[in-house]
Amino acid sequence: MEMQFYFKDMRSSDSLRNYAEGKLREKVNKLATKPVIAHVTFSLQLPKKKVHVHFHNGIGGSMEIEVLDDDMYAAIDKLIDKFDGQLRRKKELLKGHRNIFARALKFRELFMGPYS
Repeated sequence: MEMQFYFKDMRSSDSLRNYAEGKLREKVNKLATKPVIAHVTFSLQLPKKKVHVHFHNGIGGSMEIEVLDDDMYAAIDKLIDKFDGQLRRKKELLKGHRNIFARALKFRELFMGPYS
């Protein structure tokens, strides 16, 4: 997994970068099957803090997630929860997509015969 971090209107923080990288790597390694490129942007929008992530996944799609919160670490945790939900939903759609074709083939063989 390749990650790029950007800090907008704030100073670069290694602890924030390491925290976000650890959380994202944990989820991606658990759920993703293809390589992922992530662009993570931390910014201040007073009085809130914003975390924005743009994921390019190996399946050919991309996801953008943005979270505003009073605390940057809490925003990262919320972002991870959103990412987890979106990635699971995308994987289920892909699995369901394959199952539709498998069911159609079984239906065809059942009513039309295997060689028609």
